[in-house]
Amino acid sequence: MFNYSFTAVSQNSKTGNIAVTSTSSDSCPTSCPFIKTVIVDAVKMQLNGCYADYSYTGIAWRKLDKKGLDFKALLSSIRHMDKGAKLRLNVMGDLPHKDQTILVDLFNQMIDIIVKRQLNTILYSHHDLTIESNLIAFQSAFKQGLHVNASCESIEQAKTALDNGINAVVVLPVGSIEKTMKIDDVRVVRCPNEYNDKIQCVNCMLCAKDRTKNRVIIGFTAHGTGKTKVSKAVIDANRKYQTKA
Repeated sequence: MFNYSFTAVSQNSKTGNIAVTSTSSDSCPTSCPFIKTVIVDAVKMQLNGCYADYSYTGIAWRKLDKKGLDFKALLSSIRHMDKGAKLRLNVMGDLPHKDQTILVDLFNQMIDIIVKRQLNTILYSHHDLTIESNLIAFQSAFKQGLHVNASCESIEQAKTALDNGINAVVVLPVGSIEKTMKIDDVRVVRCPNEYNDKIQCVNCMLCAKDRTKNRVIIGFTAHGTGKTKVSKAVIDANRKYQTKA
């Protein structure tokens, strides 16, 4: 159903030399506004800004859609990592699901290995937290030490994640932040790799830490080939939340 990849030592300029995984694009939930959509009689795809759809990353992801590891092989690769090592889950893709509901049995198997191996792990997810079982799954993971980051498009959405005991990251329009800014009761800290390429996940790992108590949200400005579409989607999302408020 889903394909996976595992790289023991990444060459990615943002992550640095840590282990990384990816999941085929069918893992992406429809709650992600950047998900590609099928057009023209299901033959062509409309890209909506996700960085993983473009350039060499896009080529690799399309290959993964066709062929990759099964879940058992993925878990085996993670299980053989050194104790206490660093891991970035889903550089491309998200957690496997059925009809937008996270497959909790699979997720729990992964959490169990991560906890036993004491892996310092970064995970972002666009899965819908208004689906109760998704929220419960993330809260359970959080309590066990896997500090899941809810991927958000508005500050209000990120605040809600924090209120529910989940870390939050937010996509921001191009040019909207320098390094940090205070908004109400939260502080938005821009990913330091965006302004200092010597800081990578391998020597930062802020996204793996529990930031709910300090109410710190990590901000990623729209980047890559689709940054114009991403900026527009983020502006629209913030307008939507302001309307709801």
